Amino acid sequence: MRRSTFLSITETAGELAHHIVLYEESGQQVFNTLVTYGTPLPVTKNLARLRTVFGTGKPRASGLSFGTISRSAEIFVDVPVVRDGKVIYVLTSVLNASRLHAILSSQK
Repeated sequence: MRRSTFLSITETAGELAHHIVLYEESGQQVFNTLVTYGTPLPVTKNLARLRTVFGTGKPRASGLSFGTISRSAEIFVDVPVVRDGKVIYVLTSVLNASRLHAILSSQK
C-alpha cells in the first residue's frame, strides 16, 4: 500500500471510527490506522471473529472485546472485501467503547 493511500484512510478513520484495520485470512493485519505507516503489524488475537466473516461473506459486529494493539475495550464492525466472488480481506471499523459511551451519553 502506498503511504499516500494510508494517510488518506487515516484521516477518514478519525471521522468514522477510532481506527480502521485491514486483515488477511490468516489474521495478519495489512494496515492499521492506529499506528504509524510502516510499523510492523501483528496477527490478531481475535481470529475466530474474522473466520466468521471469511466463512459467511457477511458483515458482522462484535460484542465488547479487547484490541490486539490498543489493548482497549472496543467493538469491531467487520465487512468482507470481495473480489471475483471470494472474500480476500476483512475491513474492520473499530469503535472505542469509552468513545461510544461518551457519544451515547451526550444524546440524553
